[in-house]
Amino acid sequence: MASFYTNENFPIKAAQYLREMGHDVLTSHEAGKANQRIPDEEVLIFAAGKEFAGNRTGVEGRDLPAGRVYQF
Repeated sequence: MASFYTNENFPIKAAQYLREMGHDVLTSHEAGKANQRIPDEEVLIFAAGKEFAGNRTGVEGRDLPAGRVYQF
């Protein structure tokens, strides 16, 4: 499964659905970083340094190389 870090613009229902599907999701609200106007570059730096379940790091997709960070 994939690991995701989502910002406040990502629909919470979509994050909940991803969790129901077995993905690891951390929202910016849960991380204490919501509604702070953090630049996208800093969001990506945070995501890249965040440890997710299964010792995966960053924002990943199943068919993407492990440990890489992607901005969608």
